[in-house]
Amino acid sequence: MNDFKRIGKFDVIEKLGQGSFGTVYRGRDPDLKRDVAIKVCSIDDEGLRKRFLREAEISGNLQHKNIVTIFAFGYEQETPYLVQEFLPGEDLRELIRRKAPLASKDKIDYLERSTGRSGWSSASRSRPASTPLEVKDSVSRGPRRR
Repeated sequence: MNDFKRIGKFDVIEKLGQGSFGTVYRGRDPDLKRDVAIKVCSIDDEGLRKRFLREAEISGNLQHKNIVTIFAFGYEQETPYLVQEFLPGEDLRELIRRKAPLASKDKIDYLERSTGRSGWSSASRSRPASTPLEVKDSVSRGPRRR
């Protein structure tokens, strides 16, 4: 897989992570002057590429405070990519790995949001499994205050 300097109109700032499905980069929208997350599907399996496109279609039509906003979908060098809202923060996996202390109410809040108990559970059944950035959303925005 390429290490891109640019994907579509977006400048690539850094590689955030690599998984079995593809790579996630932090990018910059040169027009709107904002950071974005760019998910690149780096596998050649046609079925999984269709699933990636379906994720873009479904996610791009959902609006909720706990769902990242999709800005664009396209192809770079015949490789599909998805541009979405960048949410700075620590990856939930890292937070768990380092055993960071969390108040019980914060743990419950993160669990509710990651399992769809926050008001969009019917929409979550039509989405593919959570991606690292979607889970990161619950950590980066912090616990909801009731």
